[in-house]
Formats: sequence, structure tokens, C-alpha cells
Amino acid sequence: MNTCYNIKCKKEALKAISAILSEAGKKSLQYYEQLFSLNKNIILGQAKSDEEMQVVGCAITCMSNLVYSMEDELQKTALNSLGEINQRIMYLLKTEFDLINPEMKEAIYEWLSTLVQIVHEEFTIIEEVIPYVFRSAEIDDIIINDDDKDDENELMKQDDEDEKYKGMNVRTNSLDEKAAALHMIGVFAEYLPFTFYQYKEKVITLLKDNCNG
Repeated sequence: MNTCYNIKCKKEALKAISAILSEAGKKSLQYYEQLFSLNKNIILGQAKSDEEMQVVGCAITCMSNLVYSMEDELQKTALNSLGEINQRIMYLLKTEFDLINPEMKEAIYEWLSTLVQIVHEEFTIIEEVIPYVFRSAEIDDIIINDDDKDDENELMKQDDEDEKYKGMNVRTNSLDEKAAALHMIGVFAEYLPFTFYQYKEKVITLLKDNCNG
């Protein structure tokens, strides 16, 4: 099968599995071992191209849904087997932040959100993670003028129903990354109230700016 088509099929298959896990929840537990092995192999694999990295992002999201769907008492036990995966994900976040695409960052934030909701104050790497979350939450070049885009992207134009946005476009991938980072901040605030308190001034200013934009 053509590599391009194969990658697209992998992405769609992983997205479908994620959707099933989200809906089925604990009923999907019988497939845990198979799905865990599948996603682990993809996440730890030697992805080289941007397209292959998109597959890795889908696998990270799928793994998030898989762990989150488990019985509460089994979730923390499962985390013991995620050492290599966590190392790989943190490597992508910290070492390749400026290289990976917005979809990957969104998947990483979803994964970290899942971990925080499971371990609460036992999440000890917030100081490593928070600078990147803030960087994504501070993205401000989401809306751009049509003049800055190539002709081939003209189909991305916003509808002209609202004159305020006429002639402007939205970088949807960056918007999703920003939204995922803001959600991550909310998760930190809810599940890590004591640890996260030290960032209150930065967070309040950031959230106010987003509300006023």
C-alpha cells in the first residue's frame, strides 16, 4: 500500500479506536492489552516524517483514552507500565517543542491531563511542563489576513456572514493547540490546587487576556 495512504489509514483507525474508547469506557477493558501494545509500539517507534509523527500523536491520544477508560483502582497500577511512554512524550515536549506540529502538542496535553486526573498531587513534573503549556496558551497569531495566504488555500476563508471577520482566516491547528493548553491549565488548577497556586498571578493574567481578546 502507498505510504501516504497507509499513514492516513493508520490515523483514521486510531481516531476510530479513540472514539470507541471514549464511548465504551470500562466496557473496552477486555481489549486493554492489545490496544496498549499497539499504541506503545507506535509511540516508541522511529517516526521520521511529519506525517508519521501525526500517527504518533493519534496513538498518544488513543493511549490517553485507553488509560482513562480503566477502572479507577487499575489506573494507577497501569501507570507503572508507562515509564518508557512518558519518557518519550516528555522528550517530544521538551526537546522537539518547536519542531512538532500543533496536533502533537494537543495530544501531549491531553495525555498529561489524563495523568493529572489520575495521580492528582503526585504529578511531580509540573515545573517541567508548565513553561510549554504557557507558550501554547500565549499563541497570538491564530487569525491572519487573506493577503498572507497562498492562493491554493483560499478555500480556508471564513464565511462573510460576519463582516468583522471578512478577509481573515483562522489557523485551526494552532487554535486547537491553544485551547488544549488552556484546558490543561484548568486541569492543573482543579487537580493540583496546592502545587499550582504558585502560578496564580501568571495564570489569571493569561486567562484575562484570552477573555478580552
